[in-house]
Amino acid sequence: MPHYTVHFTPDNRLIKIHAGATLLEAAGQAGIILNSPCGGVGRCGKCKVQLMPNGKEALACQTQVNHDVEVFVPPSSRFLTQQILQHGIGRDVPLDPPVKKVFVPGPWQGIDAFCEMVSNQADLCLHLEGSDEQRLEETAQDLQPCNAGDEGLTVVLFSV
Repeated sequence: MPHYTVHFTPDNRLIKIHAGATLLEAAGQAGIILNSPCGGVGRCGKCKVQLMPNGKEALACQTQVNHDVEVFVPPSSRFLTQQILQHGIGRDVPLDPPVKKVFVPGPWQGIDAFCEMVSNQADLCLHLEGSDEQRLEETAQDLQPCNAGDEGLTVVLFSV
C-alpha cells in the first residue's frame, strides 16, 4: 500500500501515512488534535481544514489521503484544552445545608448530661429541631454549668 506525505501548516509538521487514511487520522498521528464531536461521521463540520495551495475547504474526517498534500489547520478547527471559567454570569445561591457547625464563644456552660456522654466536651452534638445560631446562643446562656471549656463550644446542628 502506498504512503503519502501530509504537511500540516502552520504547525510545520510532516507525516507519512498510508493511502486511504483520513486527514483527521493523519492530524492525530502528527499530534494535532482537531475538533470532531460527531466522531468523524461528517455531521458537525468542526474539523474543517484548507487544502493548499488553492485554499479549498474540506472536512478532515471525510477527506482521504490519496496523494501528497499540504493542509492548513485554522484555529477554529483545533481542539483546545478545557479551561476553568474565570468570568461569567454570577448569581447568589442561598445555602441551607442540613448540618451546620457552629462555634459558641465561651466560657460556655450548660447541660451536664451531654457533658457526661461525650468524651471530648468541646465537640458536643446537639439535635435541636429548627434551631439556628441565634437560638443556640440564647439556649446556651440558659443552660446549667458544665466543664465544656473556657474558650467556647463547637456544636453541630442537624435540621430535621
